[in-house]
Amino acid sequence: MQQSAELSTDKNEKAQIYLTLANMFAARDKSKSKEFIKKIMDISPERGDVYLLLASLYSNSINECASTEIEKKAINRLAKITAETAAKVEPRFKA
Repeated sequence: MQQSAELSTDKNEKAQIYLTLANMFAARDKSKSKEFIKKIMDISPERGDVYLLLASLYSNSINECASTEIEKKAINRLAKITAETAAKVEPRFKA
């Protein structure tokens, strides 16, 4: 599937394949999921849904990545900023 994305010449198709891969890996390999998210952002930075997926990934990683309250707050802040970016690039995501 990744090879299909890499070979595709259509940016929307490529982004959609990477989104499928990012969602597939979100639960079991967050690092790999983030790699696919970054690829989508490079291809289609105007997609707010991708920023929301990344914000969700950050939020769901707090207990795995943070051991102190300061680290947890920092990751929460990063998730919030990323979600706010979704609303900036795609206004339909404004709260």
